[in-house]
Amino acid sequence: MFGDAFFGNNPSDVCVPTYSEGYDVYFTQLTYDSIAGEYDVYPDPATTELWLQLPENMQFLKAQIELYSPTGKLLYKAKPESRFHKIETAHLPPGLYLVRMWDGKKWRTEKVVVE
Repeated sequence: MFGDAFFGNNPSDVCVPTYSEGYDVYFTQLTYDSIAGEYDVYPDPATTELWLQLPENMQFLKAQIELYSPTGKLLYKAKPESRFHKIETAHLPPGLYLVRMWDGKKWRTEKVVVE
């Protein structure tokens, strides 16, 4: 469980519960576009730091990077200034985290393990 979201069978799928009256729970599956080659997040698993390698043609004025905890809490938010962006992870407890990047048009999401 990742806050109110959970991950589907496909690594690029995130399912988000949709609540209706009567306490029935329905799940909506959100599929993110493949981003292979566009940007990279490493190392995975991370221990002391996490690096994002962003696309060469990225417009940094519009870009935004976020890191979310296993409970869905926003832990980190930044505007990248170059193709390589570092996030310190040494202070984070072990777990599964989400890194989100806004490129000015759409969000891209990557799952990362912190040990």
